Amino acid sequence: MDSGEFRAGNAPAALAFLGLFDSIFDALRPSAKPSGLSDAAVEAFVAERTAAKKARDFSLADRIRDQLLEQGIILEDTKSGVRWKRK
Repeated sequence: MDSGEFRAGNAPAALAFLGLFDSIFDALRPSAKPSGLSDAAVEAFVAERTAAKKARDFSLADRIRDQLLEQGIILEDTKSGVRWKRK
């Protein structure tokens, strides 16, 4: 691997090492709990929040943001629109 080559025969040993490493340090599993919301559901909430902001109903927009945050969804308002990601 140091020479920039990784042979297919080395893959089982590398995967076994990574499995051992992960069993000790628990580094490879995602630490965030997956949200129960599908991507489509999140997009629908984002659209509803955007409409609420456009209608100047900021309390509704804030409630939607808080509901999504409770589900592990982080909203980021940008110049090009709203981006979201899972915690």
